[in-house]
Amino acid sequence: WEVYPGKCLPLTFTPEHLVELNLGNSKLEKLWQGTQPLTNLKKMDLSGSLSLKEVPDLSNATNLKKLHLTGCWSLVEIPSSVGDLHKLEELEMNLCISLQVIPAHLNLASLESLQMSGCWQMRKIPDISTNIKTLVIGDTMLEEFPESMVSPSESQYIRQSHFSSDFGTIASISELSSYDREDTRLHQRSSRVKVSIHSWMSKACFTA
Repeated sequence: WEVYPGKCLPLTFTPEHLVELNLGNSKLEKLWQGTQPLTNLKKMDLSGSLSLKEVPDLSNATNLKKLHLTGCWSLVEIPSSVGDLHKLEELEMNLCISLQVIPAHLNLASLESLQMSGCWQMRKIPDISTNIKTLVIGDTMLEEFPESMVSPSESQYIRQSHFSSDFGTIASISELSSYDREDTRLHQRSSRVKVSIHSWMSKACFTA
């Protein structure tokens, strides 16, 4: 239901048979209270819901593969239940400009794509799946890179920009096919570069 007009879904809403929940560009502030039977749910798309303040408890969404939250401007925190979605493959949080808190432990063994460009309030992200293939983290104020990404298995695309401090740990990442860094205001330490990168695209790089 695109552009859902209410602030909350009705109490009669029963999602137990839903496979996809598409509520993009809605006026929602929250979906529901407590937990819902979500074992059949494979995709949840709340993108563009500018007023959304909380993601519901997804403890029962054990088969969820895609969670799209891009453009949820009012969202401050990702609930801890997201950290245990073992089958989650895609997590998109681009332009969640108020987002400050992500679960400290992300047990996301199946995660292949994490996108969080424009999450301006983020300072740190926790360790994430080493199966990650697409990692897009631009226009954030991240202070350090998660340890789990020191040697990812098959990372294909990583883009970073506007980091707040020396990001030397990125030098340990190996097996990247593309690394795109734009407007990166960092202290660069060439002595720490120990990676093999097929394509290094640096545009408008500055030294802080």
